[in-house]
Amino acid sequence: MKPVYFNHDGGVDDLVSLFLLLQMKDVRLIGVSAIGADSYLEPAVSASRKIINRFSNRALAVALRGQYRE
Repeated sequence: MKPVYFNHDGGVDDLVSLFLLLQMKDVRLIGVSAIGADSYLEPAVSASRKIINRFSNRALAVALRGQYRE
């Protein structure tokens, strides 16, 4: 499996990409971060957490501006 760290700006296209990465059998998502480019950071992190909690079978960290979020 290929390890992938996913950095995104919280846009709908990136949230769909996060969902798709979680479904890929040959990808091991090792972490996720959100940056404030095209969206607000807190909603981007919240949406990422919801997608990860629903569609991943393991815990993943979501980073926000250098901060670590469980």
